[in-house]
Amino acid sequence: MKQIALLLSFFLFNNLYSQANNGSAYDDGFNGFYTRDTSPNNVNADFSALKISGQAITIEAWVMPLFLDAVNESTSFISCGTTDQYLKEWTGYNLLLRRDEQQLNGDVTFKISDCATVQNIGEISAANCLVAGEWVHIAVTFNGTKLKIYINSVLTAESDHNGLIGFRNSINQHVFNIHINNGLIDDVRLWNVERTQPEIAQNINNKLVGNEAGLAAYWPLDDATNNITSDYTASHNDLTAYCKFVKTIPQTSLGTSSIISIDPSEKNFGATELNQYVTVSDFEIQNTGDAPLYGAISNNNEDLYIPPYGTRFFLDPQSIDKISFYIRPLKKGIIHSTIDFVKGNAQNLGISVPFIVEGVRELGIDANNIDMWIHPNGVFAFNYQFHESGLEWPKFSGKHVVYSSGVWVGAKVQDEIHTAVSARSTYIEEFAPGPIEDGQPADPDDPKFRVYKIHINDNSSNPDYAEWPVDLGAPVDNLRRPKHLADQTVFVVYNDLDEINHDHISSTPMGAEIQQTVFAWNESGELGNTVFMRFKLINKSNDYWEDTYFALWSDPDVGSAYDDFVGIDTTRNMGFAYNGSNSDQAYGDGPPAIGYDILKGAYYTKPIQAFAYYDYTLPDEFGEPQSGRECYNYLQGLNRYGNPYHDPVNSIDTVFPLNGDPKTNEGWIDKNQGDRRFLLSTGPFNLYPGQAKEIVAALIVARDSADRSDDYLNSIT
Repeated sequence: MKQIALLLSFFLFNNLYSQANNGSAYDDGFNGFYTRDTSPNNVNADFSALKISGQAITIEAWVMPLFLDAVNESTSFISCGTTDQYLKEWTGYNLLLRRDEQQLNGDVTFKISDCATVQNIGEISAANCLVAGEWVHIAVTFNGTKLKIYINSVLTAESDHNGLIGFRNSINQHVFNIHINNGLIDDVRLWNVERTQPEIAQNINNKLVGNEAGLAAYWPLDDATNNITSDYTASHNDLTAYCKFVKTIPQTSLGTSSIISIDPSEKNFGATELNQYVTVSDFEIQNTGDAPLYGAISNNNEDLYIPPYGTRFFLDPQSIDKISFYIRPLKKGIIHSTIDFVKGNAQNLGISVPFIVEGVRELGIDANNIDMWIHPNGVFAFNYQFHESGLEWPKFSGKHVVYSSGVWVGAKVQDEIHTAVSARSTYIEEFAPGPIEDGQPADPDDPKFRVYKIHINDNSSNPDYAEWPVDLGAPVDNLRRPKHLADQTVFVVYNDLDEINHDHISSTPMGAEIQQTVFAWNESGELGNTVFMRFKLINKSNDYWEDTYFALWSDPDVGSAYDDFVGIDTTRNMGFAYNGSNSDQAYGDGPPAIGYDILKGAYYTKPIQAFAYYDYTLPDEFGEPQSGRECYNYLQGLNRYGNPYHDPVNSIDTVFPLNGDPKTNEGWIDKNQGDRRFLLSTGPFNLYPGQAKEIVAALIVARDSADRSDDYLNSIT
């Protein structure tokens, strides 16, 4: 009788819970949910409700991990903290999911911190409690002295910890995140009190109203409107939701009866630039079974790269959906391969879709001793293929002087700061391929908005010559033929209007379009070690840009990344980077130096107006920018927080820090080797809608031709 009663009780719960719960959220592993204190999704939002401080907290959620193959990789499942100091942990509370290489199932870890300068961090873990394809209810609590983890309302782990939950006072934004490395999430609850085991068990299967005592936030995660899912409490901390909502609810078994059907059965992607992504958006997957279907795609061809974004999927029973992912050819020529549907719960796993793609054209300029990658998103001197340094010198040597470079623009628009920034080292890429057309960003996936490269003797047999984008601003001669500015000429166009690209630092788009032309000569001497760049900055917005700055940004790595110095030579309008000692791991004795020279800036009489440098190993005020405002501070030659750089040698404030002479050891010169970044700025200038400003610059690499074992500083003179 007791077993029958339990079965009836479970059946009754399942029936009632199913009626109350409309579904759950599927996170493919690269999106999730978030809100920020600087940009709430609801005008009535009270973000302070999420910054739970003191001695009491409870977090609850239903979760079903679908893949536990990210060995030793922790996923921050539910967390709240500041974006300050990206290499440090400034998180008040953090619930993490992971699997180590010694086990098949996953762990749950709960961490809290007082976020003081010397942090008091409490941590507890419950091992082997996550199983792929199975629902589990997680609850974690803290009461000032003990951390506890409950799995399916059963106390699974507890640990002593005397401390507080706190949040660091910072001018930077605070972010609340919900994210799982591929799986289902449902019914997330955040409490500012410690919930007891009976309270957790009693309410584990009940939907809440939103006004329960101690409830700080509550997201049922049943649906979203315009990518916003609601917080049911009076705090209104609605979340941005880049997830798919499905009908599967907690305690629903996935089963194994689903059959996967795929259309098309074969694919020809045609030709694409080497190392450029092909967007695949027309693969239709059908779940013909009566149970939910999940799985993943894969490819084992070493000549291709398919990043994990979008490669996993989840479908409700008897449903059809399309998946989008990317393919990137890594070698020239025609590549035959297959897209393989693997893992998951389909009966007919192992389906393969054959396809063809042709990798063509080299991205970059290599007319002389410099071999430099160029991309249609404001990034140059970066190798996306292997995510490594992208300015090789000398060509074919395998040695590099720059990890990445990019374009920065910032202006005041009605007293607000708008920026457009490319800083690949910290994943800030606010530009996208293509122009702005009728106030809208062009489709960045259109192959027309690629990198165009022509050589001095080219004709229409070169597709880039034949399709030279005159209408996009590419240079032409009097007969409107492609204009050869040197032995090699490269052209790209890009814009910053897509707001999604500004999410990383929550900056505001400018409506900037940049037409960039790069050219170089195959010569000996200094010209053979120089690349020229011309930028046409156009205000394609409806706003007046005031106090506009344009800068070349660089993350120089002269050989090794962590032993560099930087400086500014105001007499030559040149920012430069050089090795921190006479010997470099890559270049050996007497390593080279790299210089960025603005030849034509905002004003002919004064091409440059500011220089700034920073490094994630330096104090906060010289650290990585975390907002559009901080980027604009650097553009002006100020530090991250908007204060002047102070010259310790001459006891004055300056917009040209490190302006001394390293060779003579006079003035303010860089000390303590590091992984530096710097900006060379021109401005301020104003641009009305439709107006443009042209900037011309050069990148120069030099190495002392004398005895290299003598003095490496000769490379910068």
